[in-house]
Amino acid sequence: MEISYHLLKRGLSITVDGVSVSITYPQGVFEKLTLPQKKLVCANLVYAKTIPLRLIKNNRVMKYRTPVPVLKPFFDSALIGDIARVNDQSDYMTNETLFQRFLDTAVLFLSNDFEAPGDFSCDGNRALLTMSFGKDSLLSYCLAREMGIPYRLVFIRDIHGDDEMDMKLRIAKRFMKEQGEEMIEVIDRSDELYNDERINVATLEICQSNAMNSFLLGLVPVAHHCSARYIALGNEKNLDYPFMDDEGYTCYYSYEQTEEWTLQQDVFMRLLTGGKLGVISLVKPLPSIAEIKVLYGRYPDIARYQMSCTLDDAADGKKNHWCENCPTCTETYLYLKAFGLDPGKFGLKKDLLAKKFESCFPLFDGEDITAYEKSRNVRDENLLAFYLAYKRGVEGYCMDIFKRRYLKEARRREKRLRKLFLAPHETPLVPPEYRKALYAIFREELNSI
Repeated sequence: MEISYHLLKRGLSITVDGVSVSITYPQGVFEKLTLPQKKLVCANLVYAKTIPLRLIKNNRVMKYRTPVPVLKPFFDSALIGDIARVNDQSDYMTNETLFQRFLDTAVLFLSNDFEAPGDFSCDGNRALLTMSFGKDSLLSYCLAREMGIPYRLVFIRDIHGDDEMDMKLRIAKRFMKEQGEEMIEVIDRSDELYNDERINVATLEICQSNAMNSFLLGLVPVAHHCSARYIALGNEKNLDYPFMDDEGYTCYYSYEQTEEWTLQQDVFMRLLTGGKLGVISLVKPLPSIAEIKVLYGRYPDIARYQMSCTLDDAADGKKNHWCENCPTCTETYLYLKAFGLDPGKFGLKKDLLAKKFESCFPLFDGEDITAYEKSRNVRDENLLAFYLAYKRGVEGYCMDIFKRRYLKEARRREKRLRKLFLAPHETPLVPPEYRKALYAIFREELNSI
């Protein structure tokens, strides 16, 4: 397998065995980089984007037409850390076989020299906020705005030709018009490599490996253009919660979004940019249920833009940004009920505590739950949410199951559950200059529950 890249006026193209894809930036962004800076970013970005191909069958040699990327050890480590998830989500092979493929595949480069870290203009006071219109990015936006943090918004268009992206584009357009905001749009078609039959990936779970690492590298030209000091990621506390796969390996829904690895991302981004660009998360202190309380309770005008499900099961994904048939929708519905908020005001019109949705709740070990809901912690977060809803007199089929099976456990563990899920956690991913104001907001919203 041969991998190379070609510089374009506004970005780059990546070619793998004759299959080419591109990443393009708005006019004036990529052009602002010097040629050495472009080469440095692209060599590392191309490696991060393509090294998951090391796991596919019959790929014994990967030849990169680049020097050795300075960040190679980080991306190799991230890929190893994600192998268990790839296997768990795809039943692709065994963990041992995937590890062996990683070890057996030779990776060659044009030269053993690597591009030295560059002198980037990332020493301003701005933060880049990436907008996906999930609860994490929307809450990050609200918090930065309230705290007076200078920011620029970025939208990565990395899915093409489906209902999910069409809906996101409509939400983004409405958001910008109603909130008076502008967003820098990056067109990233690189994931199309993993859909091309000529490469024969076999499972799309592979393309998620190193996704956040390459995502960050793709933002370096934007950060340089905007003189941003930080990239603020929407990595909530729940992403730190592991689960065990069927082979006894520790898995994460997204290893690259754990606190452990986000700290490594901060290290390698500073290494790449000469210490000027860091990685933070304003929402890492909060579990999902606490995020819902802060976002919907404090910023309801922004919460109505939330789109967190893929619309795969939507009856008509072109009309409603909730499919109302998945764990994300049922979780949001339950958590809003737990806090005495009306889900209908935010587009959740169905009764998602009805019998047909029992399989979507991790507390009931539902068959429709995803890797995100597999951890014991998310199950316990569900337990607390049902208990809070019960105390508010919420009724429904799923509430009846809770009362019969889990009410005694919830009462016994209430104090501990509140401490785990309704209080902000400490994290080094919040910079010292933001900590006091940020935690004051969290405590103001959460202490009254």
